[in-house]
Amino acid sequence: MRILLLTNLYPPQELGGYGRDMYTYAAGLLALGHEIRVLTADAPQWQKGGLDDPSISRELELANYEAGVHGDSTQAQRANLVHLKNEAALFRVLHDFAPGVCLLGNEAFLTSRIFDVLAASSVPIVHRIGHQWISFAPHFLPPRPRYRAAIVS
Repeated sequence: MRILLLTNLYPPQELGGYGRDMYTYAAGLLALGHEIRVLTADAPQWQKGGLDDPSISRELELANYEAGVHGDSTQAQRANLVHLKNEAALFRVLHDFAPGVCLLGNEAFLTSRIFDVLAASSVPIVHRIGHQWISFAPHFLPPRPRYRAAIVS
């Protein structure tokens, strides 16, 4: 199965456990014979060494990371530009790779409108939630039955 792994940060560019967990999931799915495409942000300032795999596309941009918030109305214009870039990258990967499912990781700083793009596609979404909270209000999430939250601790 073709699986799109969509997350804000992914090794070797990372800040902590969430990205490493997504890497572990991808490695396990690859070992089972699935085809994986990773769509993530480019954050060279957090490069921990190592080389990127060709299946990793670092086309996304993090929205409002410097301010420590997302959805801040004072930065709405920048967030909109970031979203347009991210939306184009996500549409391109959904079209070109044609995944059977999207494994959504840490969505923080990707702007809530990524959910609009995913909801408009026919691709089922498994959202790996690794915190006690999600970054966006529930009304931003795609409708069921194509969306499933996968709660882990």
